[in-house]
Amino acid sequence: MTDMSETKLIQSWESNAQGWTKAVRDQLIASRVAVTDRAVLEAVGEGAGRSVLDLGCGEGWLSRELARLGWNVTAVDAVEELIQTAQLTAPGDYRVGNFDQLDEVLSGCSFHTVVANFSLLGEESTRAAIRSCRKLLQPEGRVIIQTLHPCQVAPPYQDGWRTEDWRTLGDLQLTETPWYFRTLASWFSLLDEEGYQAIRVGEPRASGNDPVSSLLLVCSPR
Repeated sequence: MTDMSETKLIQSWESNAQGWTKAVRDQLIASRVAVTDRAVLEAVGEGAGRSVLDLGCGEGWLSRELARLGWNVTAVDAVEELIQTAQLTAPGDYRVGNFDQLDEVLSGCSFHTVVANFSLLGEESTRAAIRSCRKLLQPEGRVIIQTLHPCQVAPPYQDGWRTEDWRTLGDLQLTETPWYFRTLASWFSLLDEEGYQAIRVGEPRASGNDPVSSLLLVCSPR
Protein backbone atom coordinates (compact mmCIF):
# COMPACT_ATOMS: atom_id res chain seq x y z
CA MET A 1 0.00 0.00 0.00
CA THR A 2 2.69 2.46 0.95
CA ASP A 3 4.88 1.70 -2.08
CA MET A 4 1.89 2.09 -4.41
CA SER A 5 0.95 5.40 -2.81
CA GLU A 6 4.53 6.68 -3.08
CA THR A 7 4.53 5.78 -6.78
CA LYS A 8 1.17 7.44 -7.35
CA LEU A 9 2.42 10.53 -5.51
CA ILE A 10 5.23 11.02 -8.03
CA GLN A 11 3.00 10.15 -10.98
CA SER A 12 0.46 12.76 -9.93
CA TRP A 13 3.13 15.47 -9.79
CA GLU A 14 4.35 14.42 -13.22
CA SER A 15 0.80 14.89 -14.50
CA ASN A 16 0.39 18.20 -12.67
CA ALA A 17 3.72 19.81 -13.54
CA GLN A 18 2.35 22.42 -15.95
CA GLY A 19 -0.73 23.19 -13.90
CA TRP A 20 1.27 23.54 -10.70
CA THR A 21 3.72 25.88 -12.41
CA LYS A 22 0.81 28.08 -13.49
CA ALA A 23 -0.73 28.00 -10.00
CA VAL A 24 2.51 29.19 -8.38
CA ARG A 25 3.55 31.73 -10.97
CA ASP A 26 0.07 33.25 -11.29
CA GLN A 27 -0.17 33.38 -7.47
CA LEU A 28 -3.37 31.35 -7.36
CA ILE A 29 -2.72 29.85 -3.89
CA ALA A 30 -3.89 32.47 -1.42
CA SER A 31 -2.12 31.07 1.66
CA ARG A 32 1.23 31.20 -0.12
CA VAL A 33 0.74 34.79 -1.20
CA ALA A 34 -0.50 35.95 2.20
CA VAL A 35 1.65 33.97 4.61
CA THR A 36 3.72 30.90 3.84
CA ASP A 37 6.10 32.16 1.13
CA ARG A 38 7.24 34.96 3.41
CA ALA A 39 7.41 32.65 6.42
CA VAL A 40 9.86 30.21 4.86
CA LEU A 41 12.08 32.99 3.50
CA GLU A 42 12.25 34.63 6.92
CA ALA A 43 13.17 31.27 8.48
CA VAL A 44 16.01 30.74 5.99
CA GLY A 45 17.36 34.30 6.00
CA GLU A 46 20.28 35.78 4.07
CA GLY A 47 22.69 33.42 2.34
CA ALA A 48 26.02 35.28 2.36
CA GLY A 49 27.43 32.75 -0.11
CA ARG A 50 26.53 29.69 1.94
CA SER A 51 25.08 26.52 0.41
CA VAL A 52 21.42 25.54 0.53
CA LEU A 53 19.46 22.55 -0.74
CA ASP A 54 15.93 23.22 -2.01
CA LEU A 55 14.47 19.77 -1.43
CA GLY A 56 11.48 19.21 -3.71
CA CYS A 57 11.96 22.46 -5.57
CA GLY A 58 8.96 22.15 -7.89
CA GLU A 59 8.88 24.88 -10.54
CA GLY A 60 11.66 26.75 -8.74
CA TRP A 61 10.03 29.64 -6.87
CA LEU A 62 11.99 29.09 -3.68
CA SER A 63 15.26 28.45 -5.53
CA ARG A 64 14.88 31.80 -7.29
CA GLU A 65 14.27 33.63 -4.02
CA LEU A 66 17.12 31.86 -2.24
CA ALA A 67 19.53 32.84 -5.02
CA ARG A 68 18.33 36.43 -4.71
CA LEU A 69 19.11 36.25 -0.98
CA GLY A 70 22.69 35.25 -1.72
CA TRP A 71 22.55 31.48 -1.29
CA ASN A 72 24.42 29.02 -3.50
CA VAL A 73 21.47 26.86 -4.51
CA THR A 74 21.26 23.16 -5.23
CA ALA A 75 17.76 21.94 -6.04
CA VAL A 76 16.33 18.44 -6.28
CA ASP A 77 12.94 17.21 -7.45
CA ALA A 78 11.61 13.82 -8.50
CA VAL A 79 9.84 15.28 -11.55
CA GLU A 80 12.11 16.00 -14.51
CA GLU A 81 9.72 18.48 -16.12
CA LEU A 82 9.66 20.60 -12.97
CA ILE A 83 13.46 20.59 -12.79
CA GLN A 84 13.66 21.65 -16.44
CA THR A 85 11.24 24.49 -15.74
CA ALA A 86 13.03 25.59 -12.57
CA GLN A 87 16.51 25.76 -14.03
CA LEU A 88 15.38 28.19 -16.75
CA THR A 89 14.68 30.95 -14.23
CA ALA A 90 17.35 30.86 -11.52
CA PRO A 91 21.05 30.07 -11.14
CA GLY A 92 21.84 26.85 -9.35
CA ASP A 93 22.68 23.18 -9.57
CA TYR A 94 19.46 21.31 -10.49
CA ARG A 95 19.18 17.54 -10.15
CA VAL A 96 16.45 14.98 -10.75
CA GLY A 97 16.02 12.34 -8.06
CA ASN A 98 13.58 10.62 -5.75
CA PHE A 99 13.86 11.35 -2.06
CA ASP A 100 15.03 7.82 -1.31
CA GLN A 101 17.96 8.34 -3.72
CA LEU A 102 19.46 11.48 -2.19
CA ASP A 103 22.65 9.76 -1.00
CA GLU A 104 23.42 8.94 -4.62
CA VAL A 105 21.98 12.05 -6.29
CA LEU A 106 23.85 14.40 -3.93
CA SER A 107 27.03 12.38 -3.42
CA GLY A 108 29.88 14.66 -2.39
CA CYS A 109 27.61 17.61 -1.53
CA SER A 110 27.21 19.36 1.81
CA PHE A 111 24.89 22.16 2.87
CA HIS A 112 24.54 24.75 5.57
CA THR A 113 20.77 24.62 5.19
CA VAL A 114 18.22 22.21 3.73
CA VAL A 115 14.74 23.57 3.03
CA ALA A 116 11.70 21.38 2.37
CA ASN A 117 8.81 23.73 1.62
CA PHE A 118 5.57 21.72 1.44
CA SER A 119 7.53 18.95 -0.27
CA LEU A 120 7.67 16.17 2.34
CA LEU A 121 4.50 14.47 1.16
CA GLY A 122 5.26 10.77 1.35
CA GLU A 123 5.59 8.26 4.18
CA GLU A 124 8.84 6.32 3.75
CA SER A 125 10.23 8.85 1.25
CA THR A 126 9.99 11.57 3.90
CA ARG A 127 11.86 9.46 6.42
CA ALA A 128 14.49 8.60 3.82
CA ALA A 129 14.95 12.26 2.90
CA ILE A 130 15.30 13.40 6.51
CA ARG A 131 17.80 10.62 7.18
CA SER A 132 19.89 11.55 4.13
CA CYS A 133 19.81 15.25 4.95
CA ARG A 134 21.46 14.61 8.30
CA LYS A 135 24.49 13.24 6.44
CA LEU A 136 24.50 16.20 4.04
CA LEU A 137 24.53 18.93 6.68
CA GLN A 138 27.64 20.90 7.48
CA PRO A 139 28.53 21.51 11.17
CA GLU A 140 25.98 23.90 12.66
CA GLY A 141 23.68 23.06 9.74
CA ARG A 142 19.90 23.01 9.93
CA VAL A 143 16.87 21.55 8.20
CA ILE A 144 13.82 23.78 7.71
CA ILE A 145 10.49 22.09 7.07
CA GLN A 146 7.28 23.89 6.22
CA THR A 147 4.22 21.69 5.90
CA LEU A 148 0.48 21.64 6.40
CA HIS A 149 -0.39 22.20 10.03
CA PRO A 150 -2.17 19.09 11.35
CA CYS A 151 -4.97 21.25 12.76
CA GLN A 152 -5.89 22.31 9.23
CA VAL A 153 -6.77 18.80 8.14
CA ALA A 154 -10.14 17.10 8.53
CA PRO A 155 -10.48 14.12 10.94
CA PRO A 156 -9.47 11.46 11.68
CA TYR A 157 -6.48 12.81 13.58
CA GLN A 158 -4.16 9.90 12.88
CA ASP A 159 -1.30 9.13 10.53
CA GLY A 160 -2.30 7.88 7.13
CA TRP A 161 -2.57 8.52 3.42
CA ARG A 162 -4.97 11.24 2.28
CA THR A 163 -5.90 12.68 -1.12
CA GLU A 164 -5.68 16.29 -2.28
CA ASP A 165 -8.28 16.98 -4.96
CA TRP A 166 -7.07 20.54 -5.74
CA ARG A 167 -10.67 21.72 -5.84
CA THR A 168 -9.66 25.21 -4.75
CA LEU A 169 -7.62 25.64 -7.94
CA GLY A 170 -10.71 25.14 -10.07
CA ASP A 171 -10.05 25.49 -13.78
CA LEU A 172 -6.55 24.02 -13.61
CA GLN A 173 -8.11 20.55 -13.20
CA LEU A 174 -5.09 18.98 -11.51
CA THR A 175 -4.89 15.24 -11.00
CA GLU A 176 -5.74 14.06 -7.48
CA THR A 177 -2.58 13.67 -5.40
CA PRO A 178 -2.00 11.23 -2.53
CA TRP A 179 -0.08 12.56 0.46
CA TYR A 180 0.76 11.25 3.91
CA PHE A 181 -0.76 12.98 6.92
CA ARG A 182 1.23 13.12 10.16
CA THR A 183 0.00 14.27 13.53
CA LEU A 184 2.08 16.80 15.42
CA ALA A 185 3.35 14.06 17.72
CA SER A 186 4.28 11.96 14.70
CA TRP A 187 6.37 14.75 13.20
CA PHE A 188 8.33 15.14 16.43
CA SER A 189 8.74 11.38 16.80
CA LEU A 190 10.09 11.12 13.27
CA LEU A 191 12.62 13.89 13.87
CA ASP A 192 13.70 12.34 17.16
CA GLU A 193 14.11 8.88 15.64
CA GLU A 194 16.31 10.32 12.88
CA GLY A 195 18.54 12.21 15.31
CA TYR A 196 17.17 15.76 15.13
CA GLN A 197 15.86 18.28 17.60
CA ALA A 198 13.45 21.07 16.75
CA ILE A 199 15.12 24.33 17.77
CA ARG A 200 12.20 26.44 16.60
CA VAL A 201 8.53 25.68 16.03
CA GLY A 202 6.47 28.22 14.10
CA GLU A 203 2.79 28.46 13.27
CA PRO A 204 2.65 31.23 10.62
CA ARG A 205 -0.57 33.14 10.15
CA ALA A 206 -1.58 36.39 8.47
CA SER A 207 -2.41 38.07 11.79
CA GLY A 208 -3.05 37.12 15.39
CA ASN A 209 -6.74 36.51 14.80
CA ASP A 210 -6.37 34.44 11.62
CA PRO A 211 -6.18 30.64 11.40
CA VAL A 212 -2.77 29.01 11.37
CA SER A 213 -1.49 28.66 7.79
CA SER A 214 1.27 26.08 8.26
CA LEU A 215 3.65 24.29 10.59
CA LEU A 216 7.27 25.47 10.35
CA LEU A 217 10.04 23.44 11.97
CA VAL A 218 13.69 24.52 12.20
CA CYS A 219 15.74 21.46 13.14
CA SER A 220 19.35 20.62 13.91
CA PRO A 221 21.07 17.26 14.44
CA ARG A 222 21.53 16.27 18.06
